[in-house]
Amino acid sequence: PQDLPTNLTFLHQEIRQLWPNVPLIDILKEVDLRVEFTKNFEGLGAHSTIPKDKLQKRLLLCLYGLGSNIGLKRLATSHTGES
Repeated sequence: PQDLPTNLTFLHQEIRQLWPNVPLIDILKEVDLRVEFTKNFEGLGAHSTIPKDKLQKRLLLCLYGLGSNIGLKRLATSHTGES
């Protein structure tokens, strides 16, 4: 695992005070539903064969895996329905 960035601890504390029982993945999903930030991610190829909803789910899971320090390998082996 990587070391946590300096301000991330303060951000976690603030989020826990405001929403103590809401998991990080739910916060990411809600933000994306409101501002659709995942639509700004682009692939390396000219065309994408992954449907938009599947791509959105994979991006959110990747951000969750990195943001929670779980890691992508460990998240990929979990039962999320994605490979």
